[in-house]
Amino acid sequence: MPAKLIAFDTHDNKSSGREAFEKSLEKVGWVNFIVRNDKYIKLPDTTLVANRTVKQTLRDIKAAQKKAKDKDDSFELKKCIVTNYSGRFAIDSDKKDADKSQIVLYRIAMSGMLP
Repeated sequence: MPAKLIAFDTHDNKSSGREAFEKSLEKVGWVNFIVRNDKYIKLPDTTLVANRTVKQTLRDIKAAQKKAKDKDDSFELKKCIVTNYSGRFAIDSDKKDADKSQIVLYRIAMSGMLP
């Protein structure tokens, strides 16, 4: 199963809702690091990765969003980007070795696609 990487923005980064959102995703296998050359590399804040299908990823996000709303009614997931992650990760997009074909972006309109 191909890995998926998600990056998201919330209305308030310090809310209990955001914490509940992230914990819900962690419980189903999402982590904030990758392993490269036997080293753990921490991903940027609000970025997680897991071995999931697109359908599972959308279900995970929807469930996490509900738990966050239950915890903090003002929680708002402003945007969320889902991408395939193949093991290659270019931190600096200006590098010549950045393989842009390995990253496919899906923008999710949270208000429309995840009722």
